[in-house]
Amino acid sequence: MSPTPPIASIRTTVEVLVDRHAAALKRAGLLFGLLLVELLVVTNWLDGAELSDRPGLAGQIGVLGAWILRFLVGLTAAFAAFSGLGGTWKLAEQLDHAGLPQWGWLIAHPILAAAFAVASAALWGNWPSVTTPNLLALGWVLLGLFTLLSACLGFFPTRFWRGLLHAPGQVWIAATTVPTLGIMAVAWSQSMWQSAAQLTFALVEFLLRPLIPDLIVEPAKMHLRGHRFGVIISQECSGLEGVGLMLVFSITWLWLYRREFRFPRAYLLVPAGVVTLYLLNAVRIALLLLLGDAGAERIAAGGFHSQAGWIAFNGVALAMTLIIPRLSWFSLHPPLRAPRAETLGDNPTAVFLIPFLAILAAGMLSRAASADFEWLYGLRFVAAAGALWTFRDQLRKLDWRCGWWGPIGGTAVFALWLGFDRWQGIPAAAMPSPLAGASTPLQFSWIVMRALAATTTVPIAEELAFRGFLMRRLTATDFETIPLRSATWFAVLASSVAFGLLHGDRWLAGILAGLAFALVARRTNRIGEAVIAHAVTNALLASWVLYLGQWQYW
Repeated sequence: MSPTPPIASIRTTVEVLVDRHAAALKRAGLLFGLLLVELLVVTNWLDGAELSDRPGLAGQIGVLGAWILRFLVGLTAAFAAFSGLGGTWKLAEQLDHAGLPQWGWLIAHPILAAAFAVASAALWGNWPSVTTPNLLALGWVLLGLFTLLSACLGFFPTRFWRGLLHAPGQVWIAATTVPTLGIMAVAWSQSMWQSAAQLTFALVEFLLRPLIPDLIVEPAKMHLRGHRFGVIISQECSGLEGVGLMLVFSITWLWLYRREFRFPRAYLLVPAGVVTLYLLNAVRIALLLLLGDAGAERIAAGGFHSQAGWIAFNGVALAMTLIIPRLSWFSLHPPLRAPRAETLGDNPTAVFLIPFLAILAAGMLSRAASADFEWLYGLRFVAAAGALWTFRDQLRKLDWRCGWWGPIGGTAVFALWLGFDRWQGIPAAAMPSPLAGASTPLQFSWIVMRALAATTTVPIAEELAFRGFLMRRLTATDFETIPLRSATWFAVLASSVAFGLLHGDRWLAGILAGLAFALVARRTNRIGEAVIAHAVTNALLASWVLYLGQWQYW
């Protein structure tokens, strides 16, 4: 009897041991995660604006490419969201009968992705030397389509995609209408920037006039100036970005908790939140001018300018989530009396998230109070330590043991971090000049607090949030009952992507670091192992900074 071919054996094992519906959902999650990572790489690497002035097909790619990409992403999300309109046609059933992965397409995908990268480098980087630019642009488009197609067909065969085409008309109408209206709204909002900026200008002048009677006002230049400091209200300062954020937040919040509110009156919360944040933007600009006019020009133009908007948004969002559910006019189930003080510790979500949120809040405040250097960085350590101490009884119940997986994983991530910086060509940086010029006690105390935070509170808070909470919450609603080893691969990938995006320009290295910490936690089923891995990475980076003077890592 001849041995069973490896691929046939794998298929048999999958069909027998794994529930089809769960397996299909995992595959959909892996496809989504792969395409999301590739989309992030492409959009961060290639700037369509660089092609917009070129003739022919390349110029059309620069002008229309971003809009087409937005439409496709919106179409995918809207189709999944509105698939329930199909009556007897169900997306879940299509997934159940999707069939097994197509290994040939999966093997072809990285090859096509590499060819697409080469074509991208040629189209963006070697344009003057290209003799047939339209042919190169056409090849780039085709390679991009085939790369996308190979991923889609690799995870799900052709019959699955044919099944999607047979979705009822109302599903397709809703799925195409939403991204179309979204794109139209974006284009329309761009035309509103100037009007919104003019209204913000008038509001700021109204706020400042009683405080600075001789305020210098230049409407043509959108310029307001006090005795020693002035601001120019550009379109970016109009407040529309905050309006967009508040719209997304308030609508999402009402949808998630739709069974808790009284409709239609709850819809009033959307314009109320938008108007509140728009007015706070004008207050922010007025305070910015007053702060600079009082002599703190560097703080006003530095930390306050960049952080005050985020503080206002978070404050409004937090106030809505804490206050509105307690108002019987909006809420169907308001609390009969004030909650006991100890109920916060009974909330498992709070235990895992509040230490991390404390770091974010303290960071916003310390940066807002900073000029060219964040001298109050120690607030992050104090805030996180306080939150961890508050929940110490609940945290004692977690498994904080550690073996060798943590140190090994942390060392591997440290090597990966250095390697990515070298690959990206990030130059070495010296100690920031404000810190280098400070007195020895001040310099020493800042470095001690920075190192303490990096090696203690930050690893604990971030691992609680991303591995302890998010990775398990994406696996099941009652996350606190889910062992780390039971986290789905989709949850591992999605939580790692969220963790990576937190690291700014080093987002790709952050995603891989998050994957490493998640795998350590999943392999050992201990949150302590992931914390030690994270702490080892940060401790090695701190040593690299302090002993070799490579301050770009801090």
